[in-house]
Amino acid sequence: MCAAVWRDRDEFIVDNSLVINGYQTNFDYLEHGLFYFTHEVEGCFSTMAMKVKEFFGLNPQKKYTQRKTLTEHCPRHCLDKDNLQMCPAECEYAYVRDLLGTLQRLKEGSSVSLKKNHKVNNRQAGSADHA
Repeated sequence: MCAAVWRDRDEFIVDNSLVINGYQTNFDYLEHGLFYFTHEVEGCFSTMAMKVKEFFGLNPQKKYTQRKTLTEHCPRHCLDKDNLQMCPAECEYAYVRDLLGTLQRLKEGSSVSLKKNHKVNNRQAGSADHA
């Protein structure tokens, strides 16, 4: 493992040497699922896991409250940790799939996009505190 340090979540997300390569579902607690990242730099190539809840503030579009796991509506993406596809089911775990998409877009975009998204989320959080 290398000695890389990321000062905050934003710096971690926009580091293009970190590749998202897996999601392990926790079917008991959504927020305790794990995202896997591999640090693809010479001398490292370590894979680390981070809890999904560390990225909840990125606010994907939809959050459903019901699980559709293993129903006729479930494409079973969550059963394969290497499958990072979006989920068409209106399922609690589709939120995490949307979050994966958001992470990918932020990694592909610039840090300016991330900071803009972060400011919008902070404003929304601030207005929610005053509501």
